[in-house]
Amino acid sequence: MSFDTIEEMPKKDKIAIEQAKELLKEHTLCEFCLGSLLATLSGDAPWELGRNMLELLSKEKGVVGENAIKGLSGECSVCKGLVPSVLPELINKALVSLSKLELDSFKSGTKLPADIVEREDELRARHGMWTAESLKVVINKYADEIIASKTGLDVKSDKPDVLVSFDFIRKEVEVIPASVYVFGRYRKLKRGLYQTRWVPEAEGTIESYIGDIMKAAFEAEDYKLHAAGREDFDVRMLGRGRPFVMELIKPRKRRVNLEELERKINSKLEGVVQVSDLKKASKKTVILIKESSSLMRKIYLAKVTVEGKISLESLKKLEKELSNRLIRQKTPTRVLHRRADLLREKMVYKVSTKPISESSFEMTIECDGGLYIKELIDGDGGRTKPSVSEILGEKAFCSELDVIDIIVPDELMREVEVHG
Repeated sequence: MSFDTIEEMPKKDKIAIEQAKELLKEHTLCEFCLGSLLATLSGDAPWELGRNMLELLSKEKGVVGENAIKGLSGECSVCKGLVPSVLPELINKALVSLSKLELDSFKSGTKLPADIVEREDELRARHGMWTAESLKVVINKYADEIIASKTGLDVKSDKPDVLVSFDFIRKEVEVIPASVYVFGRYRKLKRGLYQTRWVPEAEGTIESYIGDIMKAAFEAEDYKLHAAGREDFDVRMLGRGRPFVMELIKPRKRRVNLEELERKINSKLEGVVQVSDLKKASKKTVILIKESSSLMRKIYLAKVTVEGKISLESLKKLEKELSNRLIRQKTPTRVLHRRADLLREKMVYKVSTKPISESSFEMTIECDGGLYIKELIDGDGGRTKPSVSEILGEKAFCSELDVIDIIVPDELMREVEVHG
Protein backbone atom coordinates (compact mmCIF):
# COMPACT_ATOMS: atom_id res chain seq x y z
CA MET A 1 0.00 0.00 0.00
CA SER A 2 1.48 3.32 -1.06
CA PHE A 3 -0.54 6.52 -1.43
CA ASP A 4 0.38 10.20 -1.35
CA THR A 5 -2.91 11.32 0.20
CA ILE A 6 -5.59 9.72 2.34
CA GLU A 7 -8.23 10.58 -0.28
CA GLU A 8 -6.60 8.17 -2.77
CA MET A 9 -7.02 5.21 -0.42
CA PRO A 10 -9.63 2.43 -0.56
CA LYS A 11 -12.13 2.34 2.32
CA LYS A 12 -10.31 -0.42 4.24
CA ASP A 13 -7.05 1.53 4.16
CA LYS A 14 -8.84 4.67 5.32
CA ILE A 15 -10.04 2.69 8.34
CA ALA A 16 -6.43 1.68 8.98
CA ILE A 17 -5.34 5.32 8.85
CA GLU A 18 -8.06 6.37 11.28
CA GLN A 19 -7.07 3.56 13.65
CA ALA A 20 -3.41 4.54 13.36
CA LYS A 21 -4.24 8.18 14.09
CA GLU A 22 -6.15 7.24 17.23
CA LEU A 23 -3.22 5.13 18.43
CA LEU A 24 -0.59 7.76 17.64
CA LYS A 25 -2.52 10.44 19.53
CA GLU A 26 -1.56 8.63 22.73
CA HIS A 27 1.37 6.35 21.87
CA THR A 28 4.63 6.25 19.99
CA LEU A 29 4.72 3.00 17.99
CA CYS A 30 7.38 1.42 15.78
CA GLU A 31 6.49 -0.14 12.42
CA PHE A 32 6.30 -3.64 13.94
CA CYS A 33 4.06 -2.80 16.88
CA LEU A 34 1.79 -0.48 14.87
CA GLY A 35 1.64 -2.99 12.02
CA SER A 36 0.73 -5.82 14.38
CA LEU A 37 -2.19 -3.77 15.75
CA LEU A 38 -3.55 -3.06 12.25
CA ALA A 39 -2.56 -6.38 10.67
CA THR A 40 -5.94 -7.51 9.34
CA LEU A 41 -6.76 -4.18 7.67
CA SER A 42 -4.49 -4.62 4.65
CA GLY A 43 -3.09 -7.22 2.32
CA ASP A 44 0.39 -5.82 3.00
CA ALA A 45 2.78 -7.45 5.43
CA PRO A 46 2.10 -5.95 8.90
CA TRP A 47 5.54 -4.29 9.17
CA GLU A 48 5.09 -2.74 5.71
CA LEU A 49 1.63 -1.53 6.72
CA GLY A 50 3.08 -0.04 9.90
CA ARG A 51 5.88 1.74 8.04
CA ASN A 52 3.51 3.06 5.36
CA MET A 53 1.20 4.43 8.05
CA LEU A 54 4.07 6.10 9.90
CA GLU A 55 5.45 7.65 6.71
CA LEU A 56 2.05 8.98 5.68
CA LEU A 57 1.14 10.30 9.14
CA SER A 58 4.58 11.85 9.69
CA LYS A 59 3.29 14.65 7.43
CA GLU A 60 0.51 15.41 9.92
CA LYS A 61 0.82 18.37 12.26
CA GLY A 62 0.68 18.01 16.01
CA VAL A 63 1.18 14.99 18.26
CA VAL A 64 0.20 12.42 15.60
CA GLY A 65 2.91 13.61 13.22
CA GLU A 66 5.47 13.89 16.01
CA ASN A 67 4.79 10.36 17.25
CA ALA A 68 4.90 9.02 13.69
CA ILE A 69 8.36 10.57 13.17
CA LYS A 70 9.52 9.07 16.47
CA GLY A 71 8.13 5.68 15.41
CA LEU A 72 10.08 5.83 12.15
CA SER A 73 13.26 6.39 14.17
CA GLY A 74 12.56 3.25 16.24
CA GLU A 75 10.95 4.71 19.36
CA CYS A 76 8.02 2.69 20.70
CA SER A 77 5.74 2.71 23.74
CA VAL A 78 5.16 -1.06 23.50
CA CYS A 79 8.55 -2.64 22.74
CA LYS A 80 10.62 0.37 23.91
CA GLY A 81 12.49 0.24 20.59
CA LEU A 82 13.75 -3.29 21.26
CA VAL A 83 12.32 -4.98 18.16
CA PRO A 84 13.53 -2.56 15.43
CA SER A 85 16.93 -2.12 17.09
CA VAL A 86 17.70 -5.79 17.84
CA LEU A 87 15.88 -7.87 15.20
CA PRO A 88 18.12 -7.03 12.18
CA GLU A 89 21.24 -8.01 14.12
CA LEU A 90 19.65 -11.27 15.32
CA ILE A 91 18.60 -12.15 11.78
CA ASN A 92 22.17 -11.62 10.56
CA LYS A 93 23.46 -13.92 13.31
CA ALA A 94 20.87 -16.52 12.33
CA LEU A 95 21.98 -16.36 8.69
CA VAL A 96 25.58 -17.02 9.71
CA SER A 97 24.55 -20.04 11.81
CA LEU A 98 22.25 -21.40 9.10
CA SER A 99 25.06 -21.21 6.53
CA LYS A 100 26.93 -23.87 8.53
CA LEU A 101 24.09 -26.40 8.38
CA GLU A 102 22.58 -28.75 5.80
CA LEU A 103 18.85 -28.05 5.64
CA ASP A 104 15.90 -27.52 3.32
CA SER A 105 13.40 -25.83 5.64
CA PHE A 106 13.14 -23.70 8.76
CA LYS A 107 10.67 -21.83 10.95
CA SER A 108 11.16 -18.82 13.20
CA GLY A 109 10.00 -18.53 16.80
CA THR A 110 10.10 -15.60 19.21
CA LYS A 111 10.46 -15.05 22.97
CA LEU A 112 9.51 -11.58 24.20
CA PRO A 113 10.01 -10.05 27.66
CA ALA A 114 6.87 -10.29 29.79
CA ASP A 115 6.56 -6.50 30.12
CA ILE A 116 6.31 -6.09 26.32
CA VAL A 117 3.55 -8.69 26.14
CA GLU A 118 1.72 -6.99 29.01
CA ARG A 119 1.90 -3.56 27.35
CA GLU A 120 0.76 -5.05 24.04
CA ASP A 121 -2.25 -6.72 25.72
CA GLU A 122 -3.15 -3.57 27.66
CA LEU A 123 -3.06 -1.39 24.54
CA ARG A 124 -5.16 -3.86 22.53
CA ALA A 125 -7.75 -4.08 25.32
CA ARG A 126 -7.85 -0.33 25.87
CA HIS A 127 -8.45 0.47 22.20
CA GLY A 128 -10.54 -2.61 21.38
CA MET A 129 -8.13 -3.65 18.63
CA TRP A 130 -10.04 -6.41 16.83
CA THR A 131 -7.69 -5.89 13.88
CA ALA A 132 -4.60 -6.94 15.85
CA GLU A 133 -2.20 -9.81 15.30
CA SER A 134 0.26 -10.95 17.95
CA LEU A 135 3.60 -9.11 17.87
CA LYS A 136 5.34 -12.48 18.15
CA VAL A 137 3.56 -13.69 15.01
CA VAL A 138 4.51 -10.52 13.13
CA ILE A 139 8.17 -10.87 14.12
CA ASN A 140 8.14 -14.53 13.06
CA LYS A 141 6.63 -13.67 9.67
CA TYR A 142 9.16 -10.90 9.13
CA ALA A 143 12.11 -13.12 10.04
CA ASP A 144 10.75 -15.96 7.88
CA GLU A 145 10.46 -13.66 4.87
CA ILE A 146 13.95 -12.15 5.22
CA ILE A 147 15.70 -15.48 5.85
CA ALA A 148 13.83 -17.25 3.03
CA SER A 149 14.66 -14.47 0.55
CA LYS A 150 18.37 -14.57 1.44
CA THR A 151 18.79 -18.36 1.61
CA GLY A 152 16.16 -19.86 -0.71
CA LEU A 153 15.04 -22.14 2.12
CA ASP A 154 11.41 -23.20 2.54
CA VAL A 155 9.41 -21.87 5.48
CA LYS A 156 7.75 -24.91 7.03
CA SER A 157 5.47 -24.68 10.06
CA ASP A 158 5.17 -28.45 10.49
CA LYS A 159 8.39 -30.32 11.27
CA PRO A 160 10.97 -27.89 9.84
CA ASP A 161 14.59 -29.02 9.63
CA VAL A 162 15.63 -26.12 11.86
CA LEU A 163 13.92 -23.83 14.38
CA VAL A 164 15.32 -20.30 14.54
CA SER A 165 14.51 -18.96 18.01
CA PHE A 166 14.76 -15.19 18.52
CA ASP A 167 15.16 -14.44 22.23
CA PHE A 168 14.55 -10.74 22.91
CA ILE A 169 15.05 -11.32 26.63
CA ARG A 170 18.72 -12.28 26.24
CA LYS A 171 19.07 -10.53 22.87
CA GLU A 172 20.30 -13.77 21.35
CA VAL A 173 19.26 -16.09 18.55
CA GLU A 174 19.46 -19.87 18.75
CA VAL A 175 19.44 -22.07 15.66
CA ILE A 176 18.15 -25.49 16.71
CA PRO A 177 18.38 -28.33 14.17
CA ALA A 178 15.61 -30.91 14.49
CA SER A 179 16.74 -34.44 15.27
CA VAL A 180 17.38 -36.84 12.40
CA TYR A 181 15.96 -40.33 12.89
CA VAL A 182 17.47 -43.42 11.25
CA PHE A 183 15.67 -46.76 11.34
CA GLY A 184 17.50 -50.06 11.03
CA ARG A 185 18.08 -53.48 12.52
CA TYR A 186 21.12 -54.47 14.54
CA ARG A 187 22.63 -57.89 15.07
CA LYS A 188 24.65 -58.40 18.25
CA LEU A 189 27.22 -61.06 17.36
CA LYS A 190 29.14 -61.06 20.63
CA ARG A 191 27.98 -61.81 24.15
CA GLY A 192 28.88 -59.50 27.01
CA LEU A 193 27.52 -56.24 25.59
CA TYR A 194 24.92 -53.96 27.15
CA GLN A 195 22.44 -52.29 24.84
CA THR A 196 22.47 -48.70 26.14
CA ARG A 197 24.89 -46.26 27.76
CA TRP A 198 23.10 -46.15 31.12
CA VAL A 199 25.54 -48.72 32.56
CA PRO A 200 28.48 -46.64 33.92
CA GLU A 201 31.08 -49.42 33.87
CA ALA A 202 30.31 -50.54 30.31
CA GLU A 203 33.27 -49.90 28.00
CA GLY A 204 31.22 -50.30 24.84
CA THR A 205 27.51 -50.75 24.19
CA ILE A 206 25.31 -51.36 21.17
CA GLU A 207 24.20 -47.74 21.43
CA SER A 208 27.72 -46.28 21.64
CA TYR A 209 29.24 -48.52 18.96
CA ILE A 210 26.60 -47.59 16.36
CA GLY A 211 25.90 -44.10 17.71
CA ASP A 212 29.49 -42.86 17.68
CA ILE A 213 29.84 -43.66 13.97
CA MET A 214 26.48 -42.11 13.11
CA LYS A 215 27.24 -39.05 15.23
CA ALA A 216 30.41 -38.40 13.24
CA ALA A 217 28.62 -38.90 9.90
CA PHE A 218 25.81 -36.46 10.76
CA GLU A 219 28.09 -34.14 12.78
CA ALA A 220 25.55 -34.36 15.59
CA GLU A 221 25.93 -33.14 19.16
CA ASP A 222 24.67 -36.41 20.62
CA TYR A 223 22.54 -39.47 19.90
CA LYS A 224 20.00 -41.75 21.54
CA LEU A 225 19.06 -45.34 20.75
CA HIS A 226 15.36 -46.28 20.67
CA ALA A 227 15.06 -50.06 20.29
CA ALA A 228 12.22 -52.57 20.12
CA GLY A 229 13.00 -54.18 23.47
CA ARG A 230 16.40 -55.28 24.68
CA GLU A 231 18.39 -58.47 25.05
CA ASP A 232 20.35 -59.34 28.19
CA PHE A 233 24.07 -58.66 28.56
CA ASP A 234 24.94 -62.31 27.81
CA VAL A 235 22.43 -62.85 24.97
CA ARG A 236 23.19 -62.50 21.27
CA MET A 237 20.76 -60.90 18.81
CA LEU A 238 20.95 -62.85 15.55
CA GLY A 239 18.69 -63.50 12.55
CA ARG A 240 17.40 -60.37 10.82
CA GLY A 241 18.27 -58.26 13.86
CA ARG A 242 16.43 -56.08 16.36
CA PRO A 243 14.54 -53.03 14.97
CA PHE A 244 15.84 -49.72 16.28
CA VAL A 245 15.81 -46.00 15.60
CA MET A 246 18.91 -43.92 16.25
CA GLU A 247 18.06 -40.32 17.04
CA LEU A 248 20.82 -37.90 15.99
CA ILE A 249 20.50 -34.80 18.17
CA LYS A 250 21.24 -31.35 16.70
CA PRO A 251 22.94 -32.61 13.52
CA ARG A 252 24.81 -30.21 11.25
CA LYS A 253 24.40 -32.61 8.33
CA ARG A 254 21.12 -34.17 7.20
CA ARG A 255 21.98 -35.59 3.76
CA VAL A 256 24.02 -38.68 4.60
CA ASN A 257 24.24 -41.66 2.24
CA LEU A 258 22.80 -44.41 4.44
CA GLU A 259 24.08 -47.26 2.26
CA GLU A 260 27.63 -45.99 2.66
CA LEU A 261 27.05 -45.42 6.38
CA GLU A 262 25.79 -49.00 6.75
CA ARG A 263 28.91 -50.36 5.06
CA LYS A 264 31.15 -48.21 7.26
CA ILE A 265 29.47 -49.38 10.48
CA ASN A 266 29.65 -53.04 9.47
CA SER A 267 33.30 -52.74 8.46
CA LYS A 268 34.35 -51.06 11.72
CA LEU A 269 32.28 -53.33 13.97
CA GLU A 270 32.87 -56.64 12.18
CA GLY A 271 32.34 -59.60 14.49
CA VAL A 272 30.74 -57.42 17.19
CA VAL A 273 27.69 -55.57 15.85
CA GLN A 274 26.18 -55.41 12.37
CA VAL A 275 23.37 -53.19 11.04
CA SER A 276 21.03 -53.53 8.07
CA ASP A 277 18.07 -51.84 6.35
CA LEU A 278 19.11 -48.30 7.35
CA LYS A 279 16.38 -45.86 6.31
CA LYS A 280 15.34 -42.31 7.21
CA ALA A 281 12.60 -42.40 9.84
CA SER A 282 10.61 -39.96 11.97
CA LYS A 283 9.66 -39.31 15.58
CA LYS A 284 6.47 -41.26 14.88
CA THR A 285 8.63 -44.31 14.13
CA VAL A 286 10.12 -44.03 17.63
CA ILE A 287 6.63 -43.94 19.15
CA LEU A 288 5.55 -46.97 17.10
CA ILE A 289 8.67 -48.90 18.10
CA LYS A 290 7.95 -48.27 21.78
CA GLU A 291 4.23 -49.00 21.47
CA SER A 292 4.62 -52.13 19.35
CA SER A 293 7.60 -53.68 21.16
CA SER A 294 5.40 -55.90 23.34
CA LEU A 295 3.31 -56.83 20.26
CA MET A 296 6.30 -58.18 18.35
CA ARG A 297 6.68 -61.92 18.40
CA LYS A 298 10.16 -63.13 19.29
CA ILE A 299 11.89 -66.39 18.39
CA TYR A 300 14.61 -67.61 20.75
CA LEU A 301 17.15 -70.41 20.65
CA ALA A 302 18.04 -71.58 24.16
CA LYS A 303 20.54 -74.16 25.35
CA VAL A 304 18.96 -75.86 28.37
CA THR A 305 20.75 -77.95 30.99
CA VAL A 306 18.90 -80.16 33.49
CA GLU A 307 20.16 -81.74 36.71
CA GLY A 308 19.00 -85.24 35.76
CA LYS A 309 18.84 -87.12 32.50
CA ILE A 310 16.44 -86.12 29.77
CA SER A 311 14.60 -88.50 27.42
CA LEU A 312 13.10 -87.99 23.98
CA GLU A 313 9.67 -88.66 25.50
CA SER A 314 10.20 -85.86 28.01
CA LEU A 315 11.15 -83.46 25.22
CA LYS A 316 8.04 -84.42 23.23
CA LYS A 317 5.95 -83.80 26.34
CA LEU A 318 7.61 -80.40 26.78
CA GLU A 319 6.89 -79.40 23.18
CA LYS A 320 3.23 -80.43 23.51
CA GLU A 321 2.52 -78.84 26.90
CA LEU A 322 4.34 -75.56 26.28
CA SER A 323 3.14 -74.85 22.71
CA ASN A 324 0.06 -72.60 22.44
CA ARG A 325 0.22 -72.06 26.19
CA LEU A 326 -0.54 -68.95 28.24
CA ILE A 327 2.31 -68.20 30.65
CA ARG A 328 1.67 -66.35 33.90
CA GLN A 329 4.89 -64.64 34.89
CA LYS A 330 5.67 -62.36 37.82
CA THR A 331 8.51 -59.86 37.45
CA PRO A 332 11.72 -61.92 37.67
CA THR A 333 13.60 -61.84 40.95
CA ARG A 334 16.78 -60.69 39.18
CA VAL A 335 15.17 -57.40 38.02
CA LEU A 336 12.89 -56.68 40.98
CA HIS A 337 15.31 -54.03 42.25
CA ARG A 338 14.53 -51.83 39.22
CA ARG A 339 11.09 -52.97 38.02
CA ALA A 340 7.63 -53.13 39.61
CA ASP A 341 6.45 -56.53 40.80
CA LEU A 342 3.73 -57.21 38.23
CA LEU A 343 2.00 -60.30 36.88
CA ARG A 344 2.30 -60.62 33.11
CA GLU A 345 0.42 -62.99 30.85
CA LYS A 346 2.25 -63.93 27.66
CA MET A 347 1.71 -66.59 25.02
CA VAL A 348 4.14 -69.25 23.91
CA TYR A 349 3.05 -70.22 20.39
CA LYS A 350 5.46 -72.93 19.39
CA VAL A 351 8.25 -74.94 20.99
CA SER A 352 10.63 -77.38 19.32
CA THR A 353 13.55 -79.23 20.89
CA LYS A 354 16.73 -81.00 19.84
CA PRO A 355 18.77 -83.16 22.24
CA ILE A 356 22.45 -82.32 22.71
CA SER A 357 23.41 -84.78 25.46
CA GLU A 358 21.77 -86.83 28.22
CA SER A 359 21.32 -83.68 30.32
CA SER A 360 21.08 -80.86 27.78
CA PHE A 361 19.06 -79.86 24.75
CA GLU A 362 18.34 -76.97 22.40
CA MET A 363 14.95 -75.34 22.57
CA THR A 364 13.41 -73.01 19.96
CA ILE A 365 10.62 -70.83 21.36
CA GLU A 366 8.24 -68.55 19.47
CA CYS A 367 6.44 -66.27 21.92
CA ASP A 368 5.06 -62.83 22.72
CA GLY A 369 7.50 -59.99 23.24
CA GLY A 370 8.15 -59.26 26.90
CA LEU A 371 8.31 -62.89 28.05
CA TYR A 372 11.41 -63.58 30.17
CA ILE A 373 12.90 -66.74 28.66
CA LYS A 374 15.43 -67.60 31.37
CA GLU A 375 12.61 -67.65 33.92
CA LEU A 376 10.36 -69.61 31.53
CA ILE A 377 13.04 -72.29 31.72
CA ASP A 378 14.03 -72.32 35.41
CA GLY A 379 10.65 -71.22 36.84
CA ASP A 380 12.15 -68.51 39.07
CA GLY A 381 11.08 -70.29 42.26
CA GLY A 382 7.49 -70.67 41.07
CA ARG A 383 7.08 -67.06 39.89
CA THR A 384 6.71 -68.28 36.27
CA LYS A 385 4.04 -70.92 35.56
CA PRO A 386 4.22 -73.24 33.78
CA SER A 387 7.97 -73.55 33.25
CA VAL A 388 10.34 -76.06 31.68
CA SER A 389 11.45 -77.16 35.16
CA GLU A 390 7.84 -77.74 36.23
CA ILE A 391 6.87 -79.71 33.10
CA LEU A 392 10.01 -81.89 33.13
CA GLY A 393 9.97 -82.39 36.89
CA GLU A 394 13.69 -81.61 36.89
CA LYS A 395 15.61 -78.46 37.75
CA ALA A 396 16.49 -76.81 34.46
CA PHE A 397 18.37 -73.64 33.63
CA CYS A 398 19.30 -71.68 30.52
CA SER A 399 23.03 -71.99 29.87
CA GLU A 400 22.99 -70.01 26.60
CA LEU A 401 20.41 -67.86 24.84
CA ASP A 402 20.09 -66.19 21.44
CA VAL A 403 17.31 -64.14 19.88
CA ILE A 404 17.04 -65.50 16.34
CA ASP A 405 14.15 -63.42 14.97
CA ILE A 406 11.79 -60.56 15.79
CA ILE A 407 8.54 -60.40 13.83
CA VAL A 408 7.68 -56.72 13.29
CA PRO A 409 4.04 -55.47 12.97
CA ASP A 410 3.06 -54.29 9.49
CA GLU A 411 2.07 -50.80 10.77
CA LEU A 412 5.63 -50.07 11.89
CA MET A 413 7.16 -51.18 8.61
CA ARG A 414 4.61 -49.16 6.61
CA GLU A 415 5.57 -46.02 8.56
CA VAL A 416 9.27 -46.68 7.89
CA GLU A 417 8.68 -47.27 4.17
CA VAL A 418 6.51 -44.14 3.81
CA HIS A 419 9.07 -41.91 5.51
CA GLY A 420 12.11 -43.57 3.99
